[in-house]
Amino acid sequence: MTLRISRANLGAWVIKANPAARDPQRFAAEHASVADRCVAANYRSALIQAGDPVVLWVSGPERDPLQPGVWGVGRVVAPVARARASGSDGPASGTPKVTLDVPLLEAPVPRALLRATAALAGCEVLRQPQMGNPGWLDGAEWAALQELLASR
Repeated sequence: MTLRISRANLGAWVIKANPAARDPQRFAAEHASVADRCVAANYRSALIQAGDPVVLWVSGPERDPLQPGVWGVGRVVAPVARARASGSDGPASGTPKVTLDVPLLEAPVPRALLRATAALAGCEVLRQPQMGNPGWLDGAEWAALQELLASR
């Protein structure tokens, strides 16, 4: 089996946040600094390294108070780690988490704009929105998103 993502074709990680049951101000406060985010225990999370670019993606329907799309861009601070049980000296267990520093953008990049951008229209987060964390952008998609951000 050939794995789709490798260090050679990775542009940026996409970490999704579901704002359900949160008001916009609380969501922004929770994502305004360095934070740990849950990721799946799979080959993708094993590829994550400190310094990798990362995109904060807000999911949900267009009618939500928090418009779906790219809300932040930053870096991985520390690779994926598993939490240890309280008071445990044993091996790490539980949900893997990655530490990120992802400052929020002044204005989110709406999902509709990404769909309308040819180089981004086929990215994984738009093709397969139900995929878990981490998602990814390939090198060309990451470059297109950076151009889009620079033009705003």
